Amino acid sequence: MKFNTFCIVAGSEACTGGCKWCVAAMTTARSIHRGKAKPVDERVFKMACQMAQQSGLDTARITGKGEPTLFPDQIEQFLRALQPYGFTFVEMQTHGRHLADEDFVSLEDMRKWADLGLTHVCISVVSYKSERNFQHYFAHSQSYDSYFDMAALISKLHRLRINVRLTCIMQKGDIDSAEELVKFMSWAKEVKADQVTILPVNKPEDRERNPRVYDAAMNSLLAAEQLADIRGYVEKHGVPIRTLPWGAKVFDLKGQNLCFNMCLTESPERDDSRQLIFYPPGTLGHDWQRQGAVLYELPAEATEGMELIPVRKRQGGKK
Repeated sequence: MKFNTFCIVAGSEACTGGCKWCVAAMTTARSIHRGKAKPVDERVFKMACQMAQQSGLDTARITGKGEPTLFPDQIEQFLRALQPYGFTFVEMQTHGRHLADEDFVSLEDMRKWADLGLTHVCISVVSYKSERNFQHYFAHSQSYDSYFDMAALISKLHRLRINVRLTCIMQKGDIDSAEELVKFMSWAKEVKADQVTILPVNKPEDRERNPRVYDAAMNSLLAAEQLADIRGYVEKHGVPIRTLPWGAKVFDLKGQNLCFNMCLTESPERDDSRQLIFYPPGTLGHDWQRQGAVLYELPAEATEGMELIPVRKRQGGKK
């Protein structure tokens, strides 16, 4: 079996974001704990890295079923464990808040990650408007009263030699037309984002897994006409430079790197899988949605006595 991406799940389902249609909540929990994180079985993680390299992959992506930056020590552990395999690029997906505020994560953590090989931070957004990003991600929490300064965060990461990709999830009422995309791309240049990925909100196949999230996704889906308007603009004004194995296309759009992607998608090839997924403590999967899509699972008997990892205690940080 050949894989196209290598995804590493860090942390637990704990999250400080409040996405109503949370992509992670649409997918199987596997062995991920709701509050504390499970430790990493080094033997199985080595298997995952070897399988990724056998597929010729040059990128490893640290992601989460919750917010991975709540567990900065585990991120460091993954980065150290990845080093012997020489992945050219190592990415981390996040909503960005704790990198900006330096509350659960310190600047020293970020500096250490960069030194250990973190090359890209992928920050999820829904808009170029701070108030809309705040409403979507943080309005549910009494800990925050505004959105963070994106330009300042990107500048901080740039000083650490880390590139930033803005991952814009397009939903009804925000980036839902070519006109709105033009404004978003202008903002991305203004804050000096290195790359942009756009993808429409998608829904899982199974409503029963999480009816609330499924219904929220349904209410946020772009209409076919809206998606066609956006796609038409990108194809008319962008220069295609790459097509990824699962169909995502990368463009040079007026000097800005732009990837038009889809979430929860699958590779059409029979012996080809879009992703290899490592779930702590030791499960190897290849599909986010299907519980049965498992290549190896560390037996429960082998996990007895493993000590769970708590969310790092919140520091003062920046407000």
